[in-house]
Amino acid sequence: MATEYYFNRKNLEWAQQTQKKAGEKMEEAYEKMLEIYKVIKESTAWSGKSKETFLIFINLVMQYHGALIHRQLEEGKKLKTSCNFMEEAEKAVERCLNNMEQFPADSVSVQGMENVQ
Repeated sequence: MATEYYFNRKNLEWAQQTQKKAGEKMEEAYEKMLEIYKVIKESTAWSGKSKETFLIFINLVMQYHGALIHRQLEEGKKLKTSCNFMEEAEKAVERCLNNMEQFPADSVSVQGMENVQ
């Protein structure tokens, strides 16, 4: 049995806008976390295991966010990922929107694909 996929232009445009906003917010969050990380790491007002534990936690969160937006905490170290996942998701939605324009609903190609089982 064939799986049917229906793409609604409005939904894809919404997804594209949401994806772009998510990428921007991820960048902003990463920058804020980096600032917090540096301030706490250099601070002498907080010490001990609680400081170490918090720095480890925020470092892990930054690694996760960094992998999504292709950023890294320490200069000179390359990421193991070869792409910016947020940008790739945005490009995928863009390609889908562009492809929809190439196949109008009344085209012979689309009508032929509807009959494929």
